[in-house]
Amino acid sequence: MELTPQCLAHVFSQLPARDAARAACVQRLWRDLVQPDERLWKHFMEEDLGMVTKASPDGTEASTYRSAYCAWRKAYGPEYWPFLPRAIRAWGQIKGWLEVNYPAIRASIQDGTSEEEIRSVEGLLGFSLPPAIKVIYSYSVYSHLVVSRLMPLRRAAMWTQELELHKLRPQLLAFACSFRVRDKMFVADAATGGLATVHNECPVPVDKHTGACDGVLRWFEEYARRLEAGYYEVAVLDEDYPQGSRAISLFPLRQPEMKEEVTRGVRVRASMVYAPEESPAGKHLFAYTIRFALQDTQSQLAALPPGSSAAQCLARCQLSTRHWRIRDERGEVADETDLFGVS
Repeated sequence: MELTPQCLAHVFSQLPARDAARAACVQRLWRDLVQPDERLWKHFMEEDLGMVTKASPDGTEASTYRSAYCAWRKAYGPEYWPFLPRAIRAWGQIKGWLEVNYPAIRASIQDGTSEEEIRSVEGLLGFSLPPAIKVIYSYSVYSHLVVSRLMPLRRAAMWTQELELHKLRPQLLAFACSFRVRDKMFVADAATGGLATVHNECPVPVDKHTGACDGVLRWFEEYARRLEAGYYEVAVLDEDYPQGSRAISLFPLRQPEMKEEVTRGVRVRASMVYAPEESPAGKHLFAYTIRFALQDTQSQLAALPPGSSAAQCLARCQLSTRHWRIRDERGEVADETDLFGVS
C-alpha cells in the first residue's frame, strides 16, 4: 500500500524541519513534496523561530519560506537554536514597543554582532560566552539612554575589565547597567549562566533558577514582556537634565507594583521596585516613586455631590503633610509614618 502525496505531506508536517529535509534526500517524490511546499516551510519558520514572515537574518525578505529558513540555519549553529526563537521574539516585542513609544531608541537598534566580533571579545575577556548570551547580541543590539541599558558587546567587555570583575569571581560579564553606569551593573556568570547585580563591588544574585544556563535571556524576555504589556513608560529621570534623561522608567504602571487612588480631586500614584543590591542582610529594600496630579474640573465635578459648581473645584493645591500606611503582601499594616509635605 502506497501513501498518497497528501498523506505524505501530512506526515512531513509532523516531522522536525531537519528530519523533513533528510527525508527529501531519500527519493525524488519526497523531495518534490518537501522542497517547494511553502505551507510546510512557513510552518517550520513559525514552529522553530516564532516568525510568520520570510525575513532572513540580515533583515531582508527571502524569496521563499524555505530559503529564509535555510538562511537562519546557515547563520546560526545548533548551539543557538534552543535560545534563538526566544531572542527573536523578545527583540520583536521591544522593537514594536519602541516604534510607538520611543522612535529615537528604535532608530538606534543596529544589526547583530558577528561571530568574528564575538570571538574577538571572548579573546579579550579570556573566557567563552554561553549561547544564551551570544544569541541576544548576534541577533540585534542597541545603545541608548534607558534605565537599564543593554550595552554593546565590546563595551560590555570594556566595563568588565574596567570594574575588574575577575577579582570578584571568574567569568563574569557586565552586560547591562543603570542610568548612571556605576550605580548598578547587571552581571552574567558565563560559567553557570546565572544573573546578578553588582553594587559597591558586591555581586548580589537575582536569578532564582539555580542550575539554569539562560539567566540573561530570561531577564531580557521578561523586560520585553513587561514593555509590551504596558508596565513601563518613557519619563524624565533627572529634572535638572530633562532632555538628556528622558528614558524608559522601570517604575511599573500596573498592579501589584503600582497603586493609584484619587483623594479630594488629586490623583496619587505610587510605584515600587525591589532593589536586592541595596538590601542589607535579612532585610528587603524597595525604591519607590510618588506622583501627584490635580484632576481637571470635569473629573472633580463628577466626584462632588450633585449640584456642586466649578467654583468648588481645586485650581491648585499644596501638599502640607503626609501619612504613609505601608501594608504587606497579606494587606496587613506593617508600618505607619507621618512626614511633612514638600515645598
